[in-house]
Amino acid sequence: MNADPPPEAVLRLFVALPLDPSVRRALAEVQARWRKAGLRAAWTPPPNLHLTLLFLGDTFAARLPALRAALDAAAAGIPPFRFEVRGLGSFGGARAPRVLWAGIPHPPPELARLAGAVGTAFEGARPPGPPRPFRPHITLGRPRGAPAVALTSAGLARIDKSYGWTRTDRVRLFRSVLRAQGAEHRAVHESLLKGT
Repeated sequence: MNADPPPEAVLRLFVALPLDPSVRRALAEVQARWRKAGLRAAWTPPPNLHLTLLFLGDTFAARLPALRAALDAAAAGIPPFRFEVRGLGSFGGARAPRVLWAGIPHPPPELARLAGAVGTAFEGARPPGPPRPFRPHITLGRPRGAPAVALTSAGLARIDKSYGWTRTDRVRLFRSVLRAQGAEHRAVHESLLKGT
């Protein structure tokens, strides 16, 4: 983790769980198969694959110390846990899918507790509007063009394969830096899960 940017800098932030490298590799193979089949999408680069707990959006760097403390507090009461990445799906319906994802169909109770603790800890830092319900998933890509409709409507929801397990003992605050070749995610803080 690098030195903090100046306090007036605006950072695009989110809170997420890293994935086991074997899970990222398995999901990268799914993306490669879809690309080979002609599916056009803005793909999430495999190193960026993660499970988002909360998107904060544009935030002044001056708030980083308070956000780090809030994440430490949220993580302190949750023990390490495991979750399985299984199945594929889309948001937006089969005719016009907006997001292709891999699911967490059987989230452990610790995952919901952690998401709730993070949401509470970051109450004043979230974007305005009602909070979105937590629907655990890993974004694989955002489809573009007609091939997306044909391929996602051809049985995406019927794929029920396991892509592996991730053991979680930490949660990270990420900064998303937009580049010409896509977003680059940098961890700006990491909190260990310490509950018993």
